[in-house]
Amino acid sequence: MRWVKYEEVYVKDYCTPGEALEGLEGYFDFYNNERLHQNFGYKPPRSFYPIEEDKEGLASPRLSSAWAPLGSANPLH
Repeated sequence: MRWVKYEEVYVKDYCTPGEALEGLEGYFDFYNNERLHQNFGYKPPRSFYPIEEDKEGLASPRLSSAWAPLGSANPLH
């Protein structure tokens, strides 16, 4: 997660946890939906990973059970 620190945290120098939360939420939204990535052919990650919205309207990626931590229940299956 070095890129988060160098592209967001160190640049903004947050003073409160609330500022950090707000800034990081905005950065991750930008990173996943707008920022172009060389590894993805200069497209954002969201164009490669399907996103589903839960009951509250929060977006979350649909990951296979291979991504679930060992020993955890996989709620997606």
